Amino acid sequence: MARIAWYQEKIGAYDQQVWEKSLEKADLNGLDSKPKKTGHIKADLIDVDLVRGSTFSKAKPESPWTALTRKGLVRVLLFPFFFQWWIQVTSKSISSCILMLYFMQAAVVLYLEVPGASASEVFGPMCLMLLLGTVHCQIVSTESSRWPSGSPAASSTTSPARRRPRKGRGLKKSEEKNDSGDTELQGPWQFEESQRLYRNEEPRELERLRPSVGSRPASDTDDTMWEELLQGSDSGSTGSSDSEGNGNQLSWLQACHPSKDRVSAIIWEQGECKKADMSVLEISGIILTRVKLVEQGMGYLVLGGLMTATLALLPFAFRLAQQLDMSSLGSLSLTELAEMAVGPCDAQTYAFHFITTVQRVCLTGLFFFMMCVAERTYKQRLLFAKYFSHLTSARKAKKSEIPHFRLKKVQNIKMWLSLRSFLRRRGPQRSVDVIVSTVFLLALSISFSICAQLLHSHKTFLESMTNWELMVWCSSLMLFLLRLATLGSETNCKYSNSSVLLTEQINLYLKMEKKPNKKEELSIVNNVLKLATKLMKELDTPFRLLGLTVNPLIYNITRVVILSAVSAVVSDVLGFNIR
Repeated sequence: MARIAWYQEKIGAYDQQVWEKSLEKADLNGLDSKPKKTGHIKADLIDVDLVRGSTFSKAKPESPWTALTRKGLVRVLLFPFFFQWWIQVTSKSISSCILMLYFMQAAVVLYLEVPGASASEVFGPMCLMLLLGTVHCQIVSTESSRWPSGSPAASSTTSPARRRPRKGRGLKKSEEKNDSGDTELQGPWQFEESQRLYRNEEPRELERLRPSVGSRPASDTDDTMWEELLQGSDSGSTGSSDSEGNGNQLSWLQACHPSKDRVSAIIWEQGECKKADMSVLEISGIILTRVKLVEQGMGYLVLGGLMTATLALLPFAFRLAQQLDMSSLGSLSLTELAEMAVGPCDAQTYAFHFITTVQRVCLTGLFFFMMCVAERTYKQRLLFAKYFSHLTSARKAKKSEIPHFRLKKVQNIKMWLSLRSFLRRRGPQRSVDVIVSTVFLLALSISFSICAQLLHSHKTFLESMTNWELMVWCSSLMLFLLRLATLGSETNCKYSNSSVLLTEQINLYLKMEKKPNKKEELSIVNNVLKLATKLMKELDTPFRLLGLTVNPLIYNITRVVILSAVSAVVSDVLGFNIR
């Protein structure tokens, strides 16, 4: 890199003019020579990052994805030497099970040789283990920036009192103004209960997290909870972001503390309508509680189990179908059918099939389990968007048991935009994106492989057990990707729906007609709503299942290649072209 920088300066010297050379020779001290005075951030203004959502930053790895992939492959290939590291990022029982699978795979590759075994039976579990290990290394790559000691248990053993010194001076001043005893009595959001909420406790404990109707002053509990929320990360891995993100995040936290900005919201208690001054923290906490109380379906977990069983039993079913004669099916015994499916009665053969079946069940089950985690995360994102869209509707808010407020003031619009950005960043982000990206790339690779096999010899395509396995994998991955794409599109539509803002503009005109004396004030709010609508349309992008497809060039190239491959296969097999 030093040589590159040297050559860059060398060739840049030929392009310089007199003014640029004189500027380089001038003695510029920069900001050190400037007089400075104490300043502060305008708390009543917003940044474009707040609307975009980047204000609530998430944890990011310090190393590029290529280095993380290389480390993941090394840690899987040399699993016994990194056993303590795997215990830290998973658990002792899981790491022991994977270590047992590692030695079983080594025994299959080095010692057990079965003549009728296919390549997918021998090397399929090994490739799947490499893939799973690499994905997990990508997911846990943020731990080095969170805990210098390298132990993932550092955050869980850190007491709340140790986290408080991280707050800025502006927050400490607000603490000194309040009596700690009065705050403890008046604050309905207890610290221990908030910790249970944001550390995924059972739903029965979440029901105790309802805020009371009355307002209460700012407290140390609010400061700590808001810091936990802003610096919180994925449910699978909790921690802060990088140092630069933490600095910007803390500056925004000092300027826009939730106890300063409140909105008059309507809540329902036992059928009675009441008003309360609520902050972004309190409203988001109630929505988070409602999301966690929703029971998740088991459909895709069952689908993953069925796909795991299908892939585990597929080699036996394929061998049985090859050797079985339907005319003599009734005269065959169970022992003969088992011998056709497994092979000759040999201890080495039985050991091979037992080991490969156990590996297939465990590793394939882990892969589909990760996809179920991604599907559940996407479902929770949709629930966040659903409850957010119910905030400005009195009927839906009452039905969903969440607060309700109208966008009749500029301050309410600001709170609404802040809450929108905050809810969009809640829950796992980068870790789930790693899983979804892996599934997408794997489905794309398998699709290319199937198309190439069909173009090469479509008449003998079904005679290979590997091709059958690829088709099962491709169909299952496509089902999950279709589900994730549907959930992501619905979530994006709910957050980008401008009908809420248009309805609020109509409500403002209705209020102007009833209260002509407030026409000027309501006109300002109406103009702000129009600007918010334009800003949301400009910043919001269409939903993309994979980050690579955000690039139009890569997206168009991928689409053209896939359509060309499918068109070639269809024209070769069926005899007509797809345009």
